[in-house]
Amino acid sequence: MKWNWEQPEWPTFNFSIDNEKEIEFIKQASLMTGAISVINRDSLKDIEIELISEEALKTSEIEGEYLDRKSIQSSIKKNFGIQTNEKIPEKERGVSNMMIFIYSNYKKKLSHSYLYELHKRVCGHDKNIRPGRYRSGNEPMQIVSGNIGHPKVHFEAPPSSNVKAEMDMYIQWFNDTSPNGKAPLPCLIRASIAHFYFESIHPFEDGNGRIGRALVKKIISEHTETPTLMSLSKVIFENQREYYLQFEKNNRTLNINRWINYFSDTILMAQKHTIKLIQFIVKKSEIRSHPELNKRQTMVLLRIFDEGLGGFKGGLSSENYIKISKTSRATATRDLQHLVELHILKKTGHLKSTRYTLQFLDDLNT
Repeated sequence: MKWNWEQPEWPTFNFSIDNEKEIEFIKQASLMTGAISVINRDSLKDIEIELISEEALKTSEIEGEYLDRKSIQSSIKKNFGIQTNEKIPEKERGVSNMMIFIYSNYKKKLSHSYLYELHKRVCGHDKNIRPGRYRSGNEPMQIVSGNIGHPKVHFEAPPSSNVKAEMDMYIQWFNDTSPNGKAPLPCLIRASIAHFYFESIHPFEDGNGRIGRALVKKIISEHTETPTLMSLSKVIFENQREYYLQFEKNNRTLNINRWINYFSDTILMAQKHTIKLIQFIVKKSEIRSHPELNKRQTMVLLRIFDEGLGGFKGGLSSENYIKISKTSRATATRDLQHLVELHILKKTGHLKSTRYTLQFLDDLNT
């Protein structure tokens, strides 16, 4: 059976619109906007840095690249004009710069030069490819698994000689379906098709997944009329097998309702996760200035927050507290009891199995 791009009707995709999902998207977008609108400027900057860095980390991890969170955050801070003296590795700087470019330039129309800029930012460090250009080699662009002797081809993209013409059509479609375009589409439909369509062409030698996911952020920003803070790649990474499975199930057909349903649900899940993360970061900011906490308590709590929404694996023990705060066992016991009384920590277990978790995380997950 032919690949999708080999079929006569390509690139005309067949699909139906689920208005209920679009309504849910709009509702959750309003919740996110409302949550952000009451945040002070310093806390908002913390949220921007946290969410952009998480997206940069996870979009790289999907491709098997495990980068340093602190370096990515330092790179983002520099882009925001915040002074930092840390030396930033090229990969961390590149993916951070791509995220910042999308965040700051979502209003610009898509063009070849726009895509080349994304590619240069995310792949400029790679000496084995030509950054800022579409692929041009004669070898087929294939997604394969298995050993060299018996590879399984999951997908083969259009030949390099077709890429420029394919991308001409893609860019035209992308701009025409925008909110102010000639043939606007609802946000979830447009984002789902845009990602699938881009990955089907696979126009670059490398970086296609990261750029394709970044374009989803651009689309959501265009529809919500604000730079998007969303943990899309976090949700995809946690369900990575399903992500690739859905690509494979849909790459030989132009009827992509199944893909759209899957990817729309992924965006909705990302919205929900982002709302929780915003609340999490706001709480972290409150801890820094809590009037009833001493320096030891603040230090330990911020260390727990550094672990993200999951907190310490298995919870915080008194031994952890002693090690982090460098205090005595008796002082640690008093500090922890005080945090429980303030309803900041929740205590579970007994004796050596006693553990402490952030109380408000239970509220977020209910």
